[in-house]
Amino acid sequence: MSIQDFINTYYSQAAAVSSLELPPAFILAHAFLESGRGDSKLTKIANNFFGIKALPNAPYITLSTKEIINGKEVTLYQNFARYPTPADGFKAYANLLKAPRYKKVLQARTNLKRAQELKAGGYFTAGNDYINTLSKLATQFEDEIKKRPDFLLVGPILGLLFIITYLASSKI
Repeated sequence: MSIQDFINTYYSQAAAVSSLELPPAFILAHAFLESGRGDSKLTKIANNFFGIKALPNAPYITLSTKEIINGKEVTLYQNFARYPTPADGFKAYANLLKAPRYKKVLQARTNLKRAQELKAGGYFTAGNDYINTLSKLATQFEDEIKKRPDFLLVGPILGLLFIITYLASSKI
């Protein structure tokens, strides 16, 4: 799936769970990368875009995964969370990032720092190439999102709301 197709398909799910701390572009870029452009078996079967492991007694699917352990790539079988809809998968990601170990991800102000803090929090075991790829991809997603007609309306609307709020609060 292309970046634009991915944005068109999943932007509303990312926007619904985003916040000022974590913009939709970063969420979408991470989903795009983790899900193999939305084409992974985990994504297609389980609506799991982020490789989230299953909690005890929750729906899951068992798949092989490659992990870096002691500097070596190994293949393991893991239970991954299974979600009824893509929106539920995105909500699970947002909830996971509320854990204390990801606090610095939400505090980071650049895509590179967000990616670095995801690794520092233990989200993934991949090296610096993955961090740099995620950072660059998030910037690419930002650029593509800015081209969307719905995005182009947000700036003027916020500006108008600011003016109305300012005028309403002023003592003119």
